[in-house]
Amino acid sequence: MKTLIGKYLIIACIHCLTAVLLYRGRIVSHFRLCDSDFLVTVIPACFAFAAYCISFWSSSILQSNIGVRIVVMLGLAFLAVSLSFFLFMLIAFNLYGT
Repeated sequence: MKTLIGKYLIIACIHCLTAVLLYRGRIVSHFRLCDSDFLVTVIPACFAFAAYCISFWSSSILQSNIGVRIVVMLGLAFLAVSLSFFLFMLIAFNLYGT
């Protein structure tokens, strides 16, 4: 369980760092590539969601029942993405404004 929490924290940090850098590229540097909301917000969140699912699936939690394991995996991944997305927005909006 401790390794899963460690993996989740690493994924959250990478998600926040990537999203803040993309947001910075949009607001400060005015990169043409970063003009898309989809690229700045949705793509990093989708990669983070996939990483959370993979890290949960590779752990040995809830091995017995596959249906419960999938539901718990998707729920935890959605919760983790929501929290890391909120943290990204909190950091980015406080540093660079809206």
